[in-house]
Amino acid sequence: MLTLPLDPTDDRANPIFKDVASCTAWLAQFQLTNLQRAHGQLLTQINELNRYPMAGLERMNTLELLRETVGFIQEDMAKKLIALPLPLSESELQTFVAITQLWQAMVTGYQRCLQAFVAGDKKLAEQGALLCDRCLQYTGLAIFEHLRAGYECNPKLWYQLHDLYAFVEAEALEGRAVGDAVLGHSSTCRNRYLKILLACYARPAELSRSQLQLLERWLDVWSNDLRVEKTFSRSKGDAQPLAIDLAGKQGLQAVDSMAA
Repeated sequence: MLTLPLDPTDDRANPIFKDVASCTAWLAQFQLTNLQRAHGQLLTQINELNRYPMAGLERMNTLELLRETVGFIQEDMAKKLIALPLPLSESELQTFVAITQLWQAMVTGYQRCLQAFVAGDKKLAEQGALLCDRCLQYTGLAIFEHLRAGYECNPKLWYQLHDLYAFVEAEALEGRAVGDAVLGHSSTCRNRYLKILLACYARPAELSRSQLQLLERWLDVWSNDLRVEKTFSRSKGDAQPLAIDLAGKQGLQAVDSMAA
């Protein structure tokens, strides 16, 4: 059963934008010249929005509007950390923490929408696949950010990812097409989940910037041809099968090591 451990909203929350219209106006004047400052403002306002009580569909549409700006800023911030030796300096660690906090803030926002969907919000009745896709995406990005920097992530993030996908399967949403204006094409929750699992299994901390870009492009292709199966068979000479435990707190593992 999907668990959504969220703090209650607060009537005293006062984000600068409270709906799609005010968010559109805010983004139109949002300055990106000082990346660190812009990132801090974005994180502050999304956290405040997550505390603010609002209708599920309006929240979802507001978050959808923010996705492109969030992705742009996060990508530029993350460039500073690629292939850096550990331990990170104090300023580097602050950047890393800020990046992961913003990914988690996006997860929290979409989880609020998903919570409303689970509770039977009729205006979100057709948005289950999209909401799950976004929760999977931003949870996966938080995990990947840790691994790319060379850090182990909190096992709760893996549990959150697998719990979401178990819910996707229970609701038969895994193959439903989800539009993505940021990517420029549609995807599915199955593809999203597979891409996250494979990207994290690829030891991202050992990859250069160009290799990470190549990984992204290839996984967009490969994730279309792979499936998540409940059973498997193996012939002599086959590569070691990989598996995940939907109730576990790890990513892909060799089948033999999981059975040990």
